[in-house]
Amino acid sequence: TQYEMKKNILWSIVALLAATALCLGFSACSDDDDDDEKVSLIGRWEAVNSSGNRIILQFDKAGYVQYTEYDEKGLPAIQNILRYTKEGERKGFIEWGGIGDYRYFDIVDNKLYLYAYGYGVSLIDVFIKK
Repeated sequence: TQYEMKKNILWSIVALLAATALCLGFSACSDDDDDDEKVSLIGRWEAVNSSGNRIILQFDKAGYVQYTEYDEKGLPAIQNILRYTKEGERKGFIEWGGIGDYRYFDIVDNKLYLYAYGYGVSLIDVFIKK
């Protein structure tokens, strides 16, 4: 009958709308659980350089980073307090020394990658948040 046909069409439309809403709900929150977004630049990052010495970068909220490199005996050999500038939440640069001497950083997969730019890009160290 005509009543049953209208009823079937109505239920088909309701089912289609529900399926569409469900699909949109899943696609809208696909990146919500990304742990990489939760890692803050602020705090302590550690690495071991190619000489086997431990390096610590301690970032604060005021735009400073304390750089400490330890010698083979575990004693602080080099310590500097440097300025850093963020470019977004995940990237930035550190004013390393003289004019135009910068180290660039990028946080990817919960690791801080420190690069030097000169005649090309070279990876200096990879730091892990502690």
